[in-house]
Amino acid sequence: MFKWLKNVIASFKGGDVMDERTKRLQKDDWKLLRKIISDHQKKLKEIEAAQSIFDGEYELLKRQPKRPDDPNHKIIINFSKLIIRMKANYMFGKPVTYDIPQIEGIDQQLIKEFNEEFTMVLEDNDDHAVDYLNTKRGLIAGAAVVLFYFDDLGDIKYRSYTVNECIPIVDARGELRQVIHVFTDEEDKSCIEIYDSQAVTYLVKDGDKILFDSRKDVNPAEHYLPIVPAAIYVNGEYAKPKYDPIPVGPSELDRDIRTILENYSQLISDNSNRLEIFCDPYLLFLGAKPNKDEVLGMRKARAIYSENPDSKVSYLTWEQSNDSIEFQATTLLDRLFEITDTPKIYKQEAISNLSSVAIRQLYTPLDNNVNEKEIYVNQYERRKIMVLTFMLNAKRLLSQGKNPIEHYQTETNLFNWRWVYWENHRSLPQNEKDLVDLLMSSKGTLSDFTILKHHPLVENVHEEVKLIRQEAINAPKVDLTNIDDYLQNQDDKIQSRSFEDDVE
Repeated sequence: MFKWLKNVIASFKGGDVMDERTKRLQKDDWKLLRKIISDHQKKLKEIEAAQSIFDGEYELLKRQPKRPDDPNHKIIINFSKLIIRMKANYMFGKPVTYDIPQIEGIDQQLIKEFNEEFTMVLEDNDDHAVDYLNTKRGLIAGAAVVLFYFDDLGDIKYRSYTVNECIPIVDARGELRQVIHVFTDEEDKSCIEIYDSQAVTYLVKDGDKILFDSRKDVNPAEHYLPIVPAAIYVNGEYAKPKYDPIPVGPSELDRDIRTILENYSQLISDNSNRLEIFCDPYLLFLGAKPNKDEVLGMRKARAIYSENPDSKVSYLTWEQSNDSIEFQATTLLDRLFEITDTPKIYKQEAISNLSSVAIRQLYTPLDNNVNEKEIYVNQYERRKIMVLTFMLNAKRLLSQGKNPIEHYQTETNLFNWRWVYWENHRSLPQNEKDLVDLLMSSKGTLSDFTILKHHPLVENVHEEVKLIRQEAINAPKVDLTNIDDYLQNQDDKIQSRSFEDDVE
């Protein structure tokens, strides 16, 4: 497949394929590109702070003991993993379902081909994993990018990148205009790839210079899509309205959240230090002064003595009341869960057999939070479907020896991304008995398709419909569970017939 694709692309070479925005980046020895990368580096400080705390790299781990003999426990209670994973799982724990239905006035064979090819691309790229990982990265860093490309075999591929290395660039209307991919390759070269609306430009850094990558046969290389081959998930917007060419939203582990996480771990660690000290209490000698070896001997033998009958020897013990510490720890944890809209599933009342209404109430804060995020999730999904559709069309046109850019507007036998319907499925725990009872009682009110769609045991409603139809076709015409009544009924029908019934 790659040979024909390579040959066809070679026949289209020539002309200026770099779009106007990339040309502006190139002026004055890539001056504007350097500024964008520099501005991006400033954003990374806050982004990497959120990523570090998710990875368990707390400031507490840098703490040194106040005295050489002091205990210095560093207990990391990393609730950031729970916060991020719960939201990512709630949105993408179940895969997005796509449907390309039969549409009146559209060639049914074309829709069938689109369905098959689109589904194959999703499966080849493990689409569910890409969606989940990209959203998780966006929740942590505030944004994440998916890049699309043809591999060496001519197959459509896409993968998620952190915003650390993939810089999305938007215009004043929020339209994605470029993606700048900054990375170090397997040859330890500093590389920059610029994805624009026409081509991919490959650059390398040589000291302070930015040069075209001479290792590429074609540079810039057309990608044959009318849009930038990328989709971004931005995790919401800041309250202050302003235009920023690099769209990065607030992190779910913003500074206010990080302070609570740090303080909670420090509180637990300090209490462990305190317990260790007072579980090995000081010896108090009044009226006696033993030497160091005698004191060590007493502690080792777990016995205390003094030769002076007037002396008093005792342990200095701590009145171990943890009420204030426990109150502070509980308060911090409650505030953390409230601020992050995380359901308190660790509580005892959440472990019991809850009704569907109680589960919904428990998850209401998270539901409200995700309602807002789904706006940005849908923007990402729409863009992904659009790019994949253009890439499938590009392959069809290239296989016919046609330049896709020249035929997108005139070719009629092409796929349309607007034919695709998608649905996100939240991973809300269910009381399955309540749900099934509700669905069964809805027969006659809801269609069988809708009932199957929401049934907890049905993963693919279209496949289930096919199985039901096939079972109906294969089912015996005679009710084998009531054969006697069936035969009696047939006898009655025969006896009631007249000989004239068979006469024409």
